[in-house]
Amino acid sequence: TRYGRPMYGLCLTIILFYMFISLTAEITAMAKLVTLIAPIPLWVTAAIVLGATLIYTSYGGLKASIFTDKIQMLVILPLIGALIAFGWQAMGGITPTINALQTEAPHLLSLTEISGIKSGLTFFVAILLTGLFHQGNWQRVYAAKDVPAMRRGFLLGGLLVAPFILIMGLFGLAFVAMTPEGDASVALFSVIGSVIPTWFVIALIPLGLSLVMSSADTAISAVSSIIAVDLHRLNPAIPKATLAKLSKRLVVVLALPVFAVSSQGYSVLYLFLFADLLCSAAAFPVFYGLYSRRVDGTTATISTIGGLVAGLALFPAPNAPLTYLLESFVLAAVVPVVITFILNAVRRNVAPYDLQSLKHKIRGLDHSSSTVT
Repeated sequence: TRYGRPMYGLCLTIILFYMFISLTAEITAMAKLVTLIAPIPLWVTAAIVLGATLIYTSYGGLKASIFTDKIQMLVILPLIGALIAFGWQAMGGITPTINALQTEAPHLLSLTEISGIKSGLTFFVAILLTGLFHQGNWQRVYAAKDVPAMRRGFLLGGLLVAPFILIMGLFGLAFVAMTPEGDASVALFSVIGSVIPTWFVIALIPLGLSLVMSSADTAISAVSSIIAVDLHRLNPAIPKATLAKLSKRLVVVLALPVFAVSSQGYSVLYLFLFADLLCSAAAFPVFYGLYSRRVDGTTATISTIGGLVAGLALFPAPNAPLTYLLESFVLAAVVPVVITFILNAVRRNVAPYDLQSLKHKIRGLDHSSSTVT
C-alpha cells in the first residue's frame, strides 16, 4: 500500500527468509540438545517438535501461541534457575573460569580488544534492525488491548530478558574456558553436562521444548498471517474461513524445507547473519517512509538494493574469517540513508504521499470496511 509491489515483494522475501532461518535455528537447537541426552536421530526430534508446534498453532493461531507462552513460562523460569545453579557448580565459581580463559582465550577478558568491540557492535546493529521485520512482534502489536498495554508488555519483556541474555553470555565464556573445541550451538548444556543429576537431564527436554516451541509457534503463526494477507491481496473475495484453511495448509508445505534443513544439524549462525544483513538494508527505507511523505516506492526500492549491494560486497563468504562483518552491516544500514536523501534532493517532482490515507487503505481481513488506526 505504501510503496507499491516491487518494494512489497522485496520486503516480503526478506521477512519470509528471516522467519525461515529463525524457525530452522530453533528446531535444530532442540534436535542437537536431545542428541546430548540420548542417541536419537536429529530428524526424529525435528519431526516431533515441528509437527507438534504446527498442530496446536494451526488450530489456535496467535491466541494459542500467547496461551501456551504463559504455560511455557511456568516451566522455563524454575528450570532456568536450576540451570544457573548447576552452571555455577560446573564452573567452580568465577576464579577458575577466569584462569582458564586467560589460558585459552585471554582476548575475551579485555574490554579494549578490538575484535570483541566489533563483534558486540555487529550483533547490536543486527538484532536491533532485524527485530523490526519479525512478523511475530507486529502480530503482538495489533493483538494488544491498547497502546499502553502494548508499551508495558514490550518494556517488561525487555527488562526481563536483559539479565538472562547477560547470564547466557557468561555461559558462553565458561564454554570457551572449559570445552574450547566443543559444539558452540549447545554451549550451555556442554558446560553443565558433567554435574547435572539424572532428574535434571530428563527435565532438560521439557525446558528445551518450552524454549523452542515458544519461539517456533510465534514464527509459524507469523508466516501463516503473511500468507493469509497475500492471498487476500490476490483475491479479496476469498472468505475469511477459506483464507485461514489455505494459509494453514501452505504453512505445512513451507515447513518441509525447515524440517529438511534442521534434520542435518547445520550451524545456522551464518544464515542468521545473512538474514540480519538483508533486514539491515531494508530497515531505514521501510520505516522512514512511515514518517516522511517524500519517500515513494522507487526511492525505497533503490535505497534498499543499494544497501544490499554495499553490505554484501564486504559480507564474508561461508567458512571465511569474519574480518569485515561489522563494516558490512554498517554499509548495509547507512548506504540506504545516503541514497534516500540524495534521491529526495534529485527527485523533487515526486508528489508527497498522504500518510493519513493509510487509515483507509489498511483493513482487517474480517472487517473489510473497517479501518485500522
